Amino acid sequence: MKRCVIRIFSHDILAMSFFLTGCGKIDVKNSKATSVMTQAPHIEACNVFTPNMAKELLGENIVPTVSKTIHSDKFGSTISSCEYNTSVITSKKNVKMTLLIYYVKNIEESERVFRDAKDQSNKLAGIEVESINDIGDEAYWSGGKLNQLNVRNKNGWFIISSDQSHVDQKIMALNIAKRIFSK
Repeated sequence: MKRCVIRIFSHDILAMSFFLTGCGKIDVKNSKATSVMTQAPHIEACNVFTPNMAKELLGENIVPTVSKTIHSDKFGSTISSCEYNTSVITSKKNVKMTLLIYYVKNIEESERVFRDAKDQSNKLAGIEVESINDIGDEAYWSGGKLNQLNVRNKNGWFIISSDQSHVDQKIMALNIAKRIFSK
């Protein structure tokens, strides 16, 4: 598998060459992921980062979500993204929050992918990543050029990012992660 760090934008998901199939709900905190899974769960990021959660964090003026889910039986992985924007697109106070979830077939693969991504984040962000405690199995914040929170929970890698200049992006991402993983 190619080693890379995923910088979240809605077009990133389109660049992945997997096969699109159906989606379902999954409880991220109580997922039954084991090291013997041969397929990643079918998951939809907007069922994890819900419209109600987005309204509570971003305000009532969010525009419809952009959601994409791709599942590959061949590689045993699922990638799903969910994006919310505030409705004041022309304002300097526009807020865009994105959750990208990358599920692989087992925990060992998840640990390897996450470790490799953390190493690459150090290089791409231009600054050292910061370890974050008490979210998922392990987490880190990539500031600098990336500004994204990366969380590994069982066999899933959750990347939360924002495109906004008027708020602390790390605090916003941590607020979303705490809600996702406190279910």
